[in-house]
Amino acid sequence: MENALHIEAWDDRQSDASRMLWLCTAYAEGATILSESLVEDGFQPRHESTLVILHLCRHAYELFLKGAISSKTGKPPVSGLLRAPLAAAGGIR
Repeated sequence: MENALHIEAWDDRQSDASRMLWLCTAYAEGATILSESLVEDGFQPRHESTLVILHLCRHAYELFLKGAISSKTGKPPVSGLLRAPLAAAGGIR
């Protein structure tokens, strides 16, 4: 297939912080593209459409904060809801 989109494989050597920051950029880029499309009449300006954009922005912001914290501490932050099950499985102390 000549026009196939090539997406590079995930680099397993990346740190958790690098992955979160990389994904943060991808979510923010997706929100930007959808916002520009909404302004240029690329899709219907409905409440649901703006919610998708806001969700992408919120997720980008969350991943940015987690990536920044992880790069400083060397450990990815874990929410309180996941702390007990992960500790029980030996994944976090």
